[in-house]
Amino acid sequence: METGKVLQGKKIIICENDVAIAAIAPRPRKRQTRIAGQDKGKIFIAPDFNAP
Repeated sequence: METGKVLQGKKIIICENDVAIAAIAPRPRKRQTRIAGQDKGKIFIAPDFNAP
């Protein structure tokens, strides 16, 4: 089996007795633009988060 084909963006179909039983395909890549500070106020870190 050539796993490199999926990494190249190709779909692999697995067959049994000439019937397709599964398909392996790459996930679509979604990139969101990161904006500095967009989560400000949504995350709280306790002052003693790393205390023994």
